[in-house]
Amino acid sequence: MEQAARQVETRGLHGAQRGWLIHATVYAAVNLGLVVLAWAHGRSPMLAPALGWGLGLAIHGLVVFGVTMGRRSGKRPA
Repeated sequence: MEQAARQVETRGLHGAQRGWLIHATVYAAVNLGLVVLAWAHGRSPMLAPALGWGLGLAIHGLVVFGVTMGRRSGKRPA
């Protein structure tokens, strides 16, 4: 029974990591597109969208990888 619970937990962690990777990929693609569009129109790129979304991406990463590292070491997050 313990092994089955670990497998379910591991699948959940891998899914969370995959979700963060998708989030990071979309972030990079969209912000690169915004930079290209700005340069194509002779403007300098705006940093606000990248910084705001980057903060959300960073928090997402802390949640996903912070929980992952804590579970691997046997510690439960508070």
